[in-house]
Order: sequence, then structure tokens, then C-alpha cells
Amino acid sequence: RRRIRDVGALEAAARSAARAANAELVFETVRVPNDAPGAFCDQLRRIAGADVLVSIHGAQLVNAPWLPPGGVLFEVLPYAHKKKKHHARLLVGTDVRYDRLC
Repeated sequence: RRRIRDVGALEAAARSAARAANAELVFETVRVPNDAPGAFCDQLRRIAGADVLVSIHGAQLVNAPWLPPGGVLFEVLPYAHKKKKHHARLLVGTDVRYDRLC
């Protein structure tokens, strides 16, 4: 089961970076169960409503192109995959920035 181990530390780091950049940050953690992801349109609305998406590597990231223009996708990868940019290819031709976290 894939998950981010310390969401609290991630949130604290994001808030710290936002303060340093004099930016406002609204941080919302959404956990979507694998066995009940919701209707497809609901999934797209959830993605389209985010400016920044931090997600574990996985098939759910096929919806990343629906991030709004200027959005950012941070894909959390296992250490063994640190040099790969798995879902960056999906964002070609969009105005969504991609980066990976290992």
C-alpha cells in the first residue's frame, strides 16, 4: 500500500516554503481509497481544483493533465526510481510543471 509516511512534515515544509516566498498557502490533505475513488468526473474536479498536487507514483496520476494552467505536480517516487520522470510525459503540451520527490 503506497502512502506518504509523514504528511504533517510535508505540510510543515510546504508552509515554511510559502512563508519564505511571501505566498499564501491553503493545504488540504485528501485521502482517496483505492477501492472507492469516486466517479470519474468527481476525480477530475478534485484534480482541476488543485494548484499543486503531491501524490505517490501510481496510475491515479493519469489525471494530472487536468491540473489547472500553472499547476504543479510533485510525484513521490521510491528511491529506486529517483532518476525517472514517469508521469512527466503526460504533461507535455500543458502549462503544468512537473517535479519528482524521492
